[in-house]
Amino acid sequence: MHLLKCELSVWCQFRSRQLRKLSSIALISRANEFNIDLDPTIDTVTLNAKITELKLSVKQIHQQSATKRETFQLEQANMAEDASDKDRAKAIRQIKNNERKNRAFHSLQFQRKKHNQAMTLTRLEVPTT
Repeated sequence: MHLLKCELSVWCQFRSRQLRKLSSIALISRANEFNIDLDPTIDTVTLNAKITELKLSVKQIHQQSATKRETFQLEQANMAEDASDKDRAKAIRQIKNNERKNRAFHSLQFQRKKHNQAMTLTRLEVPTT
C-alpha cells in the first residue's frame, strides 16, 4: 500500500511538472532510485491513464485492508489459543471486536453528518439477538 501511494505521488508530481512545463530531470532520477520508470516523452493521455490505474489499485487495496486485518487477527488469536496462551488470544479478539465497533460507529457518524435530508438517518434499528 505504501509503495503504491509513493508511486502515485511521483506520477502526480510528474504530471504537474509537465503541465507547468517545468524540468523533471531531478524527479526522474530520484524516481529511478525507487524503481519507478518515468519517461519524459510520455503523452498526457497515457500519463493520466497510469495515474487512474494507480488510484484504482490504491482504492481496491484500501477496501480489502479491513477484511485482511480481521482475518489476520483471527488467525493470530487461534494460534495463541493453540499455544495455550488464553490471555493473548482474548486480547487479540477484544482488539478485533473494538476495531469492528469503531468501523461501525464511523459509518454511522458519516451517515448522520450528511446534509441531504433524504439521505440522513431518521432511526436506527438494533437487533435484539
